[in-house]
Amino acid sequence: MRKLFGIVILGALIYFSYQWLQQNNGETKPAIIDTITNSIEDIVQAGGTMLKEELDSIEQRLAEEAVAEGEQSAVQAGNSSVANGSVKAGENNGMDVPLKLTTDDEQGIVQFLANELDERKAVMTFRVEGSYRKVSDELANWLKQALEINEYARYAMSSYSYTVSKKLLDNEVELKVNFREDKAMSDYVQKTAKSVINELNLSQYSKEQQVKLIHDWIVTHVQYDQGLTRYTAYEALTEGLAVCQGYAMLGYMFYSEAGFDVRIVEGTAKGQEHAWNMILLNDTWYQLDLTWDDPIGQGEDEVSYRYYLVSDEELAKDHVWKGNYPVAHVSYKQMLLAAAKEMDTASQQYEQLQHLREELGFHWYDEQLQINSYDKLQALLKETVANREKQIQFVYSNGAAAEADIAKALRTLKTALSYQMSYYELSDQGEMAITLTISY
Repeated sequence: MRKLFGIVILGALIYFSYQWLQQNNGETKPAIIDTITNSIEDIVQAGGTMLKEELDSIEQRLAEEAVAEGEQSAVQAGNSSVANGSVKAGENNGMDVPLKLTTDDEQGIVQFLANELDERKAVMTFRVEGSYRKVSDELANWLKQALEINEYARYAMSSYSYTVSKKLLDNEVELKVNFREDKAMSDYVQKTAKSVINELNLSQYSKEQQVKLIHDWIVTHVQYDQGLTRYTAYEALTEGLAVCQGYAMLGYMFYSEAGFDVRIVEGTAKGQEHAWNMILLNDTWYQLDLTWDDPIGQGEDEVSYRYYLVSDEELAKDHVWKGNYPVAHVSYKQMLLAAAKEMDTASQQYEQLQHLREELGFHWYDEQLQINSYDKLQALLKETVANREKQIQFVYSNGAAAEADIAKALRTLKTALSYQMSYYELSDQGEMAITLTISY
């Protein structure tokens, strides 16, 4: 202890002498001052290091004594478990964090921050050895990289602030984070995702079917929050309401738990801030907008596939995004169509594929269903009635005039019949997907 006291006194004398020289070494200082200053800097560093090593040694000894006492107490009480001892600041303590934070190991700092954010730590106080300027300049960038490691934590967070204080041997950082979704909430979302995956028996389905089942579950269990106050996956599950961020977070958690590589994409859609997902299926990346596959006003059990596994080119018609995201070169719609062309049309495999395409609504894009003028519409209906067909499907390019044009075309046939028309808007260009059921 006397040794420690001596080091402390020496350190203090050296430090204050150093500060006095710093304040009084003007432009006309003699050369000897530089020599003394440099020597004192070296002594300060060495003395500070000795002091830190001595304190660490004492702290380690106390920790070992505490562990020994705890183990002895546990044995005396007949308890076979080992009592918890003290842990030195900076030790791993069972977590995947670096033993020492230093600006020489930036990846270690990033991983440490990622782990702490994953635990939803509201306040983090830690020390980093190295240049104060580098810590101050790079901390925001390190935090950004940490959030890229776990995108879910990024969107669970609402804001953060930090301060960096220069100490004798290192830099103390205090990081304060506000979370919309805390650790307990995120754990609930993860637990629910696992439970739903088990209930859906996803393991018995193909990867393609798994993606669809999760998509359909989310769309039918969550409604868009028109109050614009619910941002999280937790609120999507517990209240059944969320804005696009909640949909994207929920998609991220569900698909991750199902074993898929998935991303949260941030951008705009029709000029409004928006978030959605990207997913890797069979080594191909696709865009997936769960929110826009659940349009406002749509029935709770209705599912749209308009933004289901689309390409960048298709999504870019009304979405804009920037950042380091994968590239979606092709849509799932194109992949299935290409596969169908390679199959025997009389095979069961072809029949199953066509059933899937119809279930997803992809068949509406087939060339033979496109009707782009009134004359073609009239010819189609004439053939349908002549063959006494009871149902027909087609896409009419002038959707706004579809109802009037169909009535007009059927009147020209001068045949006694009645019909029902169901339809939905296929694109923002006015195309209408129409199913016509005819009774003779």
